[in-house]
Amino acid sequence: MTLEQNAIKLHAEVYGWVYEGAETVLTDKCVSIHVLLLWCSRLEMLVNQSKKLALAVQTEQAKRAWVKARDLEKRMKERYKREYGGEY
Repeated sequence: MTLEQNAIKLHAEVYGWVYEGAETVLTDKCVSIHVLLLWCSRLEMLVNQSKKLALAVQTEQAKRAWVKARDLEKRMKERYKREYGGEY
């Protein structure tokens, strides 16, 4: 296994739960403002870590992880704005 593959595998192991958790929060019907704020901050961290991975390991898989993290963050902020008004 190459170093790039190891880095991608480690990223998936460490941050995989954040991707899954964010998807769950986005599909739940009733989510409090506190939960949305918590997940917005977690997704900011995920975007930063995914960006670092994508810049260090320039593969399509790493780029997809970064794009997915940005998409989740955008969707979470849109939901926050829609349900509670204002900006995050």
